[in-house]
Amino acid sequence: MNPQFSIIVPTLDNFLHVQELIFSINSQTLLPREIIIADSSSSNEIEDGLKIIATTVPIIYLRVGRAYVFDRFLKYFSSLPIFSGIFKTQYSVGRAFPYEATNAGAEIAANEWLGFLDATTIPVESWLEDYWNFICKYKSDVVLGN
Repeated sequence: MNPQFSIIVPTLDNFLHVQELIFSINSQTLLPREIIIADSSSSNEIEDGLKIIATTVPIIYLRVGRAYVFDRFLKYFSSLPIFSGIFKTQYSVGRAFPYEATNAGAEIAANEWLGFLDATTIPVESWLEDYWNFICKYKSDVVLGN
């Protein structure tokens, strides 16, 4: 059986970690079919950097928001009815929470199996293969790890 994995990575302003993670994913003993980077950084550094990274696994870049100063504070106040007319039209959504970015990446994933990694989590070389073997051995639908 040939497993088809998409790896989803939410990220915020940490290109060096994303770069290191992509190199690690490309060193896996079982390669995924795609890496989805769900980015809500304050700049385009990750988007621009991904264009020059050498990778055998295709990378899909997904902008899920844009962080800016006090965005969480403003998002909270914009949710209050008294401020709804002021903030909602003046400020964009801002950064995505990690679960929002992860869900957005999962929605566009093209493959049956999804692997989720934080941009600062570097898996061992056999991570995906070990999980696939576990899935096959125990006929699992979901595998969680640390």
